[in-house]
Amino acid sequence: MPNILIVTDLEGLTTVTQKEPIKDETSLAYKSACEQLMRETNLAISALIDAGATKIYVLDGHASGKNFIKNSLDKRAVQVWGDDLAWVMKEIEGFVMLGAHALAGSSDGFFSHTLMWEEFKVYRHNGRAVGETDIMATYAGLFDVPCIAVTGDNHVCLEVERVFNGVATAVVKRAISRDEAQPLSYTDAKKVIYNAMVKGFKNRKNIKPLKETFPLTVEVDFSTETALERWCKNRTDIIKGENLNTKSIKLRENVKFYRDLFL
Repeated sequence: MPNILIVTDLEGLTTVTQKEPIKDETSLAYKSACEQLMRETNLAISALIDAGATKIYVLDGHASGKNFIKNSLDKRAVQVWGDDLAWVMKEIEGFVMLGAHALAGSSDGFFSHTLMWEEFKVYRHNGRAVGETDIMATYAGLFDVPCIAVTGDNHVCLEVERVFNGVATAVVKRAISRDEAQPLSYTDAKKVIYNAMVKGFKNRKNIKPLKETFPLTVEVDFSTETALERWCKNRTDIIKGENLNTKSIKLRENVKFYRDLFL
């Protein structure tokens, strides 16, 4: 049953090198980014199937999850929606993060953040700063599913290599700053994406799932008092600390959906 899940994002795509396609969904740049999203997603699907995958599930993981262009997804893949991914996790042997970005607190990663662009300065699991790949891997780890491949800028690839021993990475661009990146040519990017998918798939049995310790302490340093108060309003499960810090405790038995791991 070599089935694989691809979770996509926009910030780490090869041709997304400025803020506009992320900040303005009415722009031509956003439309172009969505076209690139389909190209890279379909390339990853082809590579995984060529490597021997039986079924590919795909989750549009950016923002509201409405970035895929209708009828453009490779028909050999199955698109999934929502936060209830338990049934998918029970059917797969690994997952891929396509178009990923660096974690909050990475000052040099292109468009680095964890879940929220401005409001979360640092996001931690059990005291360790984490990004969105870590959060998905924590959820997948509950089902013994490893992260097998990641594509994005040089910073996110270095981050995941430090956490997931054996993960395959594809550096498709070099971050110049948090606001700008220098991409590979798409000819070169296609090669590294394809090769990372094949390598990750073939090595999936040797990559260990992320096993966080539960109860899990989710901790956030906020950028402003206003943001902290907005997130904490009517929340009895959040413990406020000093210096715009908050935390909540997640019990293993209460984590049913992916978003149950959020603050």
